[in-house]
Amino acid sequence: MVTIFTKINTKKLIQPTKVKLESYSGYKLTPKGIIILECKVKEIVKDVQFVIIEHPKCIPILGLSSCIDFNLVQRIHRLHISKTKTAELDNFISKNKDVFEGLGTFPDLVQIKLVDEAVPKANPPRRVPLALKRRLEQTLKELEKSNKTLRICLDPSNLNKYIVREYFPIPTLAKITPKLINKSIFCMFDLKDGFHQIKLEKES
Repeated sequence: MVTIFTKINTKKLIQPTKVKLESYSGYKLTPKGIIILECKVKEIVKDVQFVIIEHPKCIPILGLSSCIDFNLVQRIHRLHISKTKTAELDNFISKNKDVFEGLGTFPDLVQIKLVDEAVPKANPPRRVPLALKRRLEQTLKELEKSNKTLRICLDPSNLNKYIVREYFPIPTLAKITPKLINKSIFCMFDLKDGFHQIKLEKES
C-alpha cells in the first residue's frame, strides 16, 4: 500500500493512527498511518479515508460504506419479480431438479481418525431445564427426517479430545478474486449446519 501511495504523487501527508489491523488468517498489520483522498467513480466524488500499510503483496480494499457511497454495491430490501421472470425461474428449477431437491451432500465419505490412546466414554442422558424444553423441542423438529422420525444429537466434547486434527488452508482473496471477473450474480451460503451435508464412513 505504501508503494501505491508513492505512485499517486499527492502532496497530502500521512497522519498518525492508533488503528490495529488483523488479516482473516490472524496476521497482525501495523499501519504507517491514514490519509484522506478525493476519489471519483463515474460522476460521484467522495473523500475516502485510507489506512496505509507497508506490505508489498497487499491489495487495496475499498470498505463497504465507500462501495455503497459510490453505488458499487446496492442494498436490495425488496425483490420484485415479474411473471416472465417467475416463469424463467420455474423453468430453470425444473431443468436442475437434482440441485434443488433435498439437502444435498458432499460426494466423498469422511473418516474421523482418533489418536491411539483414545478411551471410549459413555455419558448418561442430560436433564433438560424446563425453561429450555420448548426451545429444545423446536430444534428437534427442525431435525426431523423425511419419515418424521427425529435425529437425536449428542455432545461430542469427549470425542473431540481424541480426534486427529486435519488442517486445510483457507483460500485467500488473491486466489478467489480472478474467478469473479465478469461475474454479476453472487450467493451467500450459511454454513451454520453444514455438517448435515457430510456423510461419515461406517466405522466413524
